[in-house]
Amino acid sequence: MRIDCGEEETDERLVQRMRRGDGLAFGTLTTRYWHIVHRICSNLLSSAAEAGEMTEKIFVEAACGPASVLSGSSFSALTSTGCQK
Repeated sequence: MRIDCGEEETDERLVQRMRRGDGLAFGTLTTRYWHIVHRICSNLLSSAAEAGEMTEKIFVEAACGPASVLSGSSFSALTSTGCQK
């Protein structure tokens, strides 16, 4: 059981929890960064559908990719560079 003390967890801590299978941590990161990543993808891609698909792909790769992808980098760095692929 977790007790909310009103403090926002850092991305690093949320990534650690996500890597241990914590779906709530992944949800928090997704909520925190979805609109930013989607906006970047929308600016780079020709359609809203493509931007939505790429945004989803980036978050899935962040969640399912090798742990080394996120070590030493922030979640925001990973997600914002992902749509430039």
